[in-house]
Amino acid sequence: DGLTTVDCRGNMRFCVRILLLLLIGMVICMWLSFGVANEPTQRLHARPSCRVGSRFSKELNRCSRCPSGYFTLPDMNECVPQLDCAQIAGDVLNRSVIAKGGVKTIYRATWRGQAVIYQQGHQRDDFLHGIDVLGWLSQSEDVITVIGFCRSNLELVVPYYPQGSADTLTIKGLSSIQRMNLVKSYLSILTTLHSYPKGPLVLCDSNTLPKLLSQLLVETSATSPLLVLNDVDAVPVATSATSVKCGHRQLPDNGFVAPEQLWKEAGPFSDVKLVGYNEKIDTWRLPSVLLHLLDCRQPRNLQSLSTIECSQPRWTITLQAVVFACKQIKPAQRCSVADVVALMAPIMKDWSHLEMVSMR
Repeated sequence: DGLTTVDCRGNMRFCVRILLLLLIGMVICMWLSFGVANEPTQRLHARPSCRVGSRFSKELNRCSRCPSGYFTLPDMNECVPQLDCAQIAGDVLNRSVIAKGGVKTIYRATWRGQAVIYQQGHQRDDFLHGIDVLGWLSQSEDVITVIGFCRSNLELVVPYYPQGSADTLTIKGLSSIQRMNLVKSYLSILTTLHSYPKGPLVLCDSNTLPKLLSQLLVETSATSPLLVLNDVDAVPVATSATSVKCGHRQLPDNGFVAPEQLWKEAGPFSDVKLVGYNEKIDTWRLPSVLLHLLDCRQPRNLQSLSTIECSQPRWTITLQAVVFACKQIKPAQRCSVADVVALMAPIMKDWSHLEMVSMR
């Protein structure tokens, strides 16, 4: 077949040389195969893109939050101590008002050339409670990181998110994978809140869907937008011994507010007579948030589950089950956030696989 054979009986030295060359060639091929196939992969995964407030830890070989009392920003390679009162006064510059509410005024500012958000509190108790909550949840990527604070002056500095809050996000312009990542992000936020060791933390300042979405900031990542909990001034702790009340006024019967939050007695509203509630008010609102993030049609009530329509048929079936499990009138009969995560797991797994394929 055109191949030349060698008779080693008459040319032993030549054959030995050939064998040595073959062995050397095999070793080189194996080394190259290991080097080319494995080393780039290791380099690729060694320094992933970390979320705002996290940095890459060589010891853990992954992204992690800074220790308590420290912070980092995307352009920084290490954690530094949080700003104190004097540093906020001297280094947080170029403040311009972008929003004002009853609890605080929000300014866009700069710190060492980087855009940040400076907050000046007006209501001491609520503002300081918000700082406390951010401290309790400082190790979670679901919650905005603290750059610095000054309790005596009611000041707080946090990162600036150019994409703004979730109430301004155009859902229709996102892909199905991106929408599902928003859902995963929101479920992660509620899981973090409801898993707080001292008792579930409840999202109180959320009596309408736009108001709830305004509490969440949009963080851009390499593949998809994610959600970050920002406003935690009205996030009380609910325990088995202590229920919560979201404000001291009568709330609207708009379908978004949970039934136990409504005044149903005859006569004028009385905050004293209104019975408190717990984290199950978050569960009641959860389907409305998920349906919005997935751009699905909202049902009017449990009797109209068939009106739910999503771009993906499998979403529709799963979300009908989620609505039914969360919209029970009696709070004790509603599912938990963990139950919703379990219900959503099959379709979230499917879309996570599609995301990995799209990134190749």
